[in-house]
Amino acid sequence: ESAPSAVRQDLGTREDGEAPSPPRHEAEDDCPPLQRVVSSCARHPSSSAGRAARGAADDCIQPNILPRQVRAMWKGRVIAETSMPQSVEGNIYYPPSSLKREFFVAISKTTTCGWKGTANYYDLKDPETGETAAGQAWYYADTKEAAANIKGHVAFYPSVTHVHE
Repeated sequence: ESAPSAVRQDLGTREDGEAPSPPRHEAEDDCPPLQRVVSSCARHPSSSAGRAARGAADDCIQPNILPRQVRAMWKGRVIAETSMPQSVEGNIYYPPSSLKREFFVAISKTTTCGWKGTANYYDLKDPETGETAAGQAWYYADTKEAAANIKGHVAFYPSVTHVHE
């Protein structure tokens, strides 16, 4: 059975092959999208509208079980690696110390999430080839209290894959 369009968009794929744009929530925020659907209970859908309807602090969301070691891969290269990942809304967040900084270029783009705070973005840039992927990583420099566990941690759009051990 095919997933609804909103969920496919959250997963980073669209039928027309174009890159997805971040989904708009019912509330006035624009959190980065989920990279995969995880941890929702049977009562609540995992679509953007479902997340907005249930609220960010919904106790129906189960904690994610994360691997001991996870690597972020882009264009076949490791750009971050940690044994202490955090997970929020299905996104894996890497501690700042786990980043291979030569791949990250800070940009002026920001978005606001109603319960996490203001997200800042990075372009990814291959230091050898100069190839760039715009705005593919984000972090919250200053979080609201509910998201304190990801303060400064970096998450990625689907152009970056995660390798678990």
